[in-house]
Amino acid sequence: MQAEESDMEEKLKGLRDEVHDAKSELDRLKEEETMLMNNKNRQKDEIRMIDDKIRDHEKKYNEIMLNIRNLKQQQSNKIMAFGGNKVINLLRTIERCHQRFKMPPIGPIGAHLKLLNGNKWAVAVEHAIGRMLNSFIVTDHKDFRLLKQCANEVNYGHLQIIIYDFSTPRLMIPQHMLPNTNHPSVLSVLQCENHTVMNVLVDLGSVERQVLVNDYNTGKVVAFEERIQNLKEVFTVDGCKMFSRGPVQTTLPPNKSQRYGRLSSSVEGAIEKFSNDASNEQKAANDYKWNKRDAELKLEDLDKKMNSIKDEI
Repeated sequence: MQAEESDMEEKLKGLRDEVHDAKSELDRLKEEETMLMNNKNRQKDEIRMIDDKIRDHEKKYNEIMLNIRNLKQQQSNKIMAFGGNKVINLLRTIERCHQRFKMPPIGPIGAHLKLLNGNKWAVAVEHAIGRMLNSFIVTDHKDFRLLKQCANEVNYGHLQIIIYDFSTPRLMIPQHMLPNTNHPSVLSVLQCENHTVMNVLVDLGSVERQVLVNDYNTGKVVAFEERIQNLKEVFTVDGCKMFSRGPVQTTLPPNKSQRYGRLSSSVEGAIEKFSNDASNEQKAANDYKWNKRDAELKLEDLDKKMNSIKDEI
């Protein structure tokens, strides 16, 4: 009897050990499954991050290629820098209707401007008055309506048209109304033979109160510390904008997609630089695509291990 009990206890112990071992193995497999699931999630996050990088570099590449195309158009015809084919078609329509205008419209404004002393301030000026460079100027409301009609004919939507009396003489700005600083203003670096264009830039663009500086630190001093009278805005050479309204100081970074100035006298250097930038962005995107392939292979391997563990469980 005792021998039978001893044998039974031995068998029960053996069964308990088997259950314990099976439970330990199950716990180990579940732990490994959890670890693999965490690794899979991390791997998926990494793939999503790589996808974001690829999209970012491809977007930058496309923006740069658009800049290159615009610059090449500008090489062949300067006016195309200020509205592309639309402005060429508009000018042809204006020419055809010229007798119906009281005064021929002036524009695009950018075609009437040049930079003095080279291209140093081209990007800064673009950030300061770029939104006005595609604009046209007419002398009254009748001409405004006629020019709007011409723009509609050539599908030139959202054309900015400025009404300004062409008979107004060149504005002479008293010295006491200018910013008291040795730094140049946008007005001082522009050359223009058309006094109406310059009047519009002063009256509507405040170019005489937009000051240009070499760098960010100088800009901070001029914009925020020197308390210069008649100062509207400060622009750094790379397009950073600074201004204060009352106690509020504002700094706006340059528009990254606007890395050249349309008033530049020569675009060859900009095209070469953009071409190098485009190659770098393309290479970066391709490198991330290889990284994505590696990450996807790792994810496949984790999937196989997960399926193997599920089979065992």
